[in-house]
Amino acid sequence: MIDFRGRDYRNCNLSGALLSFADFSGSDLSGADLSGADLRYGFFNNAKLINADLSGALLTGVDFSGADLTGADLSGSTRIYASFANAVTTGCTDCTQTVPSSSGSGQAEAEITEVRTLPTPIVACSSDGNDVEASWNEVPEAADYSIILYVDRQRYLPGDLRVVTSSTSHAFNGMDWEASNEIWVFALASGDERNRSVMDSGAGIATCTTGANPAGSGSPRRLPAPSIDCSPGGDDFALSGTYDLSWAAIPGAAEYFITYQEEGDDVIVSGGWQPHSTVGMDWAKPSTEYTISVQAFRDGSRTVIAAGEVGTAKCSFDTEK
Repeated sequence: MIDFRGRDYRNCNLSGALLSFADFSGSDLSGADLSGADLRYGFFNNAKLINADLSGALLTGVDFSGADLTGADLSGSTRIYASFANAVTTGCTDCTQTVPSSSGSGQAEAEITEVRTLPTPIVACSSDGNDVEASWNEVPEAADYSIILYVDRQRYLPGDLRVVTSSTSHAFNGMDWEASNEIWVFALASGDERNRSVMDSGAGIATCTTGANPAGSGSPRRLPAPSIDCSPGGDDFALSGTYDLSWAAIPGAAEYFITYQEEGDDVIVSGGWQPHSTVGMDWAKPSTEYTISVQAFRDGSRTVIAAGEVGTAKCSFDTEK
């Protein structure tokens, strides 16, 4: 859900971070500490993870296709159905995919097989009002195709993490706001369940735009950006040491997602999901400036399709109210 593509995170500390579904494709995380982090179903396509520490991390379904993992440490990590197709793994510890054990618990090492590289699909997409349809050529030897949709550069997560189909077309419906929609299609060489997350080709990419709802068809789904207020907490602040972050409730919002970034730090930290329009910030350091973002979600599905615009504010906190 969070777009970290193409950024410089060298030597950053993300140890223990909650970053499931995050997309670090093309980013440089050389020397980064990701030990114990929850990175499930994330994307590290063509990323640099040279000498990165991913020991003990949750890496289920993570895509390392084309990544440089030279000298990386994945010891003690959970790598069920992780993909290392075309990755550089020289000197990497435990850079192997694992599969569930036959007993249904733990993990067993998967035998490394030869990676088959398939031609990249040639993708076209069209928009009919609020719907987007992608189509592509049939790739020889491909059993299935994996489709990923980005809406304004944020990854759309349908009920299934990735759409996997044997067809050469797929439609995304209900895109009832103005947006740039980027569709990625990968060819999969094997249709069996063990390899459904392995990308055996490059990404065929097409972009098309949807418009706002036609007159009379209802209001656009996109929710407005929250207007953030940073202020000290209530009368019990001296005891609790907690500042409040608040914003006017967004009509139609079911919950809100919060992130924060300390001034001078490259790391964006998840503040979690909140059902209310106010939250105590027990993590805030006195006399420190933060960039805080809040995004409203319409129906609680936690997908970009239900997301609103992002509200951002710079907040600094003092020890006195």
